[in-house]
Amino acid sequence: QERYQLKERPIVLRNFTDHPKYLSAENTAATFFSGDVRYKGLYSGILQSGRGIEMMIETVAELDDWRLIICGDGPVRSILEEQAKQSGAQDRIHFTGMISRESLSGIMQNADAGFLLTQPDGLSHIHSLPNKLTEYIHHGLPVICSDLPEIASLIKTHRAGEVVTDKTSLKNILQAFEGRGKYKADLEKASQKLNWDKEKERLLGLYGRVLGD
Repeated sequence: QERYQLKERPIVLRNFTDHPKYLSAENTAATFFSGDVRYKGLYSGILQSGRGIEMMIETVAELDDWRLIICGDGPVRSILEEQAKQSGAQDRIHFTGMISRESLSGIMQNADAGFLLTQPDGLSHIHSLPNKLTEYIHHGLPVICSDLPEIASLIKTHRAGEVVTDKTSLKNILQAFEGRGKYKADLEKASQKLNWDKEKERLLGLYGRVLGD
């Protein structure tokens, strides 16, 4: 507003996702959730550097109570798979590759937490607001997120998960984790506020003002 001498502050539209039109519990989930591991963490998205996936693998490998499901594909997949193998915990770290939205929905419903550990590698990452944030929330998944301004602010405001500052804090959070039930009520409230149906009202209001002028 200051740089371009605008009369008023610009309206910022956040790229929140719609509520899911389906909630699928496809058999895909059972493939990754068998066994006696207590908690299941999920990462959904492209496999590339700067997403904190290496830290997820390293931390989960140290915690016998946790399993990690990595959904997606990307340029560093083979490197991550080798890291999982070298960690000695490859039986608890699973790579699904690209899967359907129905399969992903089933996994989200059966997971216990969603990881969103984007690293501050440039302004694009620092000010990011990935789709997976609201996808996790709409599926009732508490979000374990990095301490980036937009992401952390939403999670703290809506008490929709926990904020990670480094690997030590991630490990501490996972060790103290008590299940998604603790966050259920707050996630339901957040889901009603953080969605495209709500966000588009601001866009329609802006259109109305422009057309009215």
